[in-house]
Amino acid sequence: MPHANYPLTNVLIKRLPYIPLVAEPLYANESMQVNPRECRLVIPGAGVYYALDGRELWYTPEPGADERWAVSQLQGLPLAALLHQRGVLHFHAASFVFEGAGVLLLGQSGAGKSSLTAAFHQDGCTALSDDLSAMVFENDQPMIWPVDRQIRLRENTVKQLQLGPEHLEAPDPFTGKYALKTKAHGLNRFPLEYVLHLEKHDGGDIRIEQPAADEQFSLLRSEICHWEMLRGMPQTEKAYLGQILQMLNTLPLLRVLRPETCTITRLQQTLAEFLHTQKQKAK
Repeated sequence: MPHANYPLTNVLIKRLPYIPLVAEPLYANESMQVNPRECRLVIPGAGVYYALDGRELWYTPEPGADERWAVSQLQGLPLAALLHQRGVLHFHAASFVFEGAGVLLLGQSGAGKSSLTAAFHQDGCTALSDDLSAMVFENDQPMIWPVDRQIRLRENTVKQLQLGPEHLEAPDPFTGKYALKTKAHGLNRFPLEYVLHLEKHDGGDIRIEQPAADEQFSLLRSEICHWEMLRGMPQTEKAYLGQILQMLNTLPLLRVLRPETCTITRLQQTLAEFLHTQKQKAK
């Protein structure tokens, strides 16, 4: 059956008593079996999941697991598996629209992607996606496909941005994160113009720099969601590498170095000034 809130609307989701093994995996470890058509995933504490041809998703909760937690995991690893099976390049990234330009925020967990997206949203920008941002290409132009539209925030970010109950959904009972209330933007594709990689450093200033071309490629490659799955999908991996080169031929990746003590508000103001200046130069 389809799930009303699932990010992909054309996926058949079934709860089954048993999930089969992948008969001929090209890659396997203790929690994953993958070939180009099938992906079987074991998520401890939640259940077993099986993605097929990018169109079907089966799952069985682990004995004793909370059903709500098992269902919530459908939007994590299994979603990434479905997108990989469809050949849709996607990154562990957030995204938003600034002055008509699509901005992709990359970086490790804790770098500030969700918090910064929320800060830009509070400043009048359109938040597109959080945690997972997919790319499609139209006439060689990379486009953001906002698959995961809900912006999730930790309590410290809520306090920093002074967000009240009118801005937030109730905290998730399992993760404790708050979902930012955002208006439905209706954007299914948006042109990408800026790729920013957020990193923390020991200095006291915010620095924006352009890495060497080979490092830009490595940074983008490393941010593909659950890259290890592609060991069982060699043709998809090859296609993704070509698409990354296509992205970098269109626009550069910029590294944003923020101090450990830098507030989200200060970072947002600095980046807003930088992006506005870049937009003015491009006119």
